[in-house]
Amino acid sequence: MSAKDAAQETAGGPPDEQDLESRQDLRARCDALFREHNDALVRAVYSRVHSWEEATEVVQEAYVRVFRLNNPPPINFLRAYLYKTAFNLASDSRGRSARRQQREESVYTEVYRERERENPTPERLCLDDEMRMYLQEAVNKLPPK
Repeated sequence: MSAKDAAQETAGGPPDEQDLESRQDLRARCDALFREHNDALVRAVYSRVHSWEEATEVVQEAYVRVFRLNNPPPINFLRAYLYKTAFNLASDSRGRSARRQQREESVYTEVYRERERENPTPERLCLDDEMRMYLQEAVNKLPPK
């Protein structure tokens, strides 16, 4: 609830008629935009996030943000504004997702390395022996001082 709505509610008066008409107009414009462009917008966002579920969520959030505008742009700019908002949200989402995955991989790698140091697998022991053998051969091939 905005401060204006709260003030009107406190004053006991109905919302400003012009404000109500403006919100209804924006709602009608958003409905028309949704019917005409939703599938294309979801596909466009999907091409950036590579997940239908995430693309749908991003597009939904973009509609919410557009609907909450106090001074919406004219109808010909509303579509562009909606696409730009959705693409920005997709970019933010992709960045958060990449950082989260990087953290998870880092934690997994650290835990795995720690466990392997404490209790090496037979494969690790074999690879370590093989590495020592190759290093020893390389050192033996070095010319004397």
